[in-house]
Amino acid sequence: MRIHVDQIQEEGLELAFEESFEQFPVLAQLKAEGECDFPKPLQIVLALRRLDSLYEMQGEFTTIVKLACCRCLNDFEMPLSAVFTLIYSPIPVFTDSVGSNEVIELTDQDVELVMFDGNEIDTGSALQEQVVLALPYQPLCRQTCKGLCSTCGSDLNVKPCRCREKAVDPRLAILQRLKSP
Repeated sequence: MRIHVDQIQEEGLELAFEESFEQFPVLAQLKAEGECDFPKPLQIVLALRRLDSLYEMQGEFTTIVKLACCRCLNDFEMPLSAVFTLIYSPIPVFTDSVGSNEVIELTDQDVELVMFDGNEIDTGSALQEQVVLALPYQPLCRQTCKGLCSTCGSDLNVKPCRCREKAVDPRLAILQRLKSP
């Protein structure tokens, strides 16, 4: 979604809208690769305001994401949401160093800014980034998920297997003799 900077008045600009995940290339790629699915569109609320030459965007999104549990591999759905604040800055024009190989050093504040060119702020890539950052690194269907048996592959959430009682790592078998009676 593109927002023209002239739309952001002194009192700010508030937007609430719904977007399908297909509008975001990285999210569409995650679905195509089978990493996750978004059964519901993203509900997005943005509030933009001017800060001199900068623009602050406070945002929030909510949706439902379908993932595979990293322990038992079963698909499950979970709510996904995040609240974020981003500061946008126009790309500075360096007229005195055009065509030269002069190195421009960025400050800490410059690195924290999201740069935009022209008179339009493209919020799409920043929103997409916030969704990806909110995805869990190791998705679990529930905290108590027991996972799969490493020997027979049965789902230990459904029924226990007897593989664990029988199988002993041969490298550690000698330690069984050290058990106290």
